[in-house]
Amino acid sequence: MDDITIWDVLSLLKIGEPKYGSSSFNVACPCCDDGRDKHLNINVVKEVFRCPRCGVSGGKLKLYALFMNIPTNQ
Repeated sequence: MDDITIWDVLSLLKIGEPKYGSSSFNVACPCCDDGRDKHLNINVVKEVFRCPRCGVSGGKLKLYALFMNIPTNQ
């Protein structure tokens, strides 16, 4: 399980990556954004994400589940 990185997840989801030299970037939150706003912050160094608007947060596997509409127990 530790062999999977957030970079692997980002590659599978094709949702973007941070600009050179940056450790995080924002994308549209699948829970609360309408496609135009980008509130979901993804930190590739800490391998976590969080949306300050709706409060959804977690790690790399929950990020994958969120974008793929896979139910989680959290």
